[in-house]
Amino acid sequence: MPFEDEDREKLANDMLHDRRINKPLYCAHCGYNLKTLPKSYHCPECGSSYTARSPAWKGIYTQHENRPPVLEFLGLILVGLPTVFLVLNAVASPTSGLVATAIAFVVVTLLLVGAVWLRTTRFIRAQQVARRIADQEEHH
Repeated sequence: MPFEDEDREKLANDMLHDRRINKPLYCAHCGYNLKTLPKSYHCPECGSSYTARSPAWKGIYTQHENRPPVLEFLGLILVGLPTVFLVLNAVASPTSGLVATAIAFVVVTLLLVGAVWLRTTRFIRAQQVARRIADQEEHH
């Protein structure tokens, strides 16, 4: 039995709807509401790419990005303080074991500094995006 034009149009709309975002999701870079746009594309506001397909979710703003990097800072303090102590002792009495341990702690501390920097910049950007989203919702 052939499809009626009406049935064909409904089926095409259903297929199209399945390929589009059907709830408010926001660009992680500018806060633009991506609802009704394709699930993978570029933000019309800032041009950054996004994927709203699970589990890939890239370029989509999520609330969990909005938490301050407290644990990262705590880890840096917990590793950084012994690092300073080890480096000072290694400089004062350079035995091979102490120097090697101090170098290992310095490397770990530098990695933690990088992680704190990354999380802090993501947190700041997420705060900016959250403000833009709140402003958009306030105006609509």
